Amino acid sequence: MPAAATTGDKFTVKNGWLPRSTEGNRWIINTVGRLTGDDTDVSIAVLSHNHASMSGGISVVEQAAKITRQYLKY
Repeated sequence: MPAAATTGDKFTVKNGWLPRSTEGNRWIINTVGRLTGDDTDVSIAVLSHNHASMSGGISVVEQAAKITRQYLKY
């Protein structure tokens, strides 16, 4: 959620990540959170899997949260 926040926003976030042996040790990366501020109150959840690395998965999730925020009515 910090990646989707703009100046003045407050956020809550719960991230999760782990390499799954059942998926060839590829990474599952998830984030769920809420952004609030002046004229802003949105919740975003991004669930993903099959990433070769943790950092690569985090990058994808951050990009998805930013893009999603652009299209939400707030």
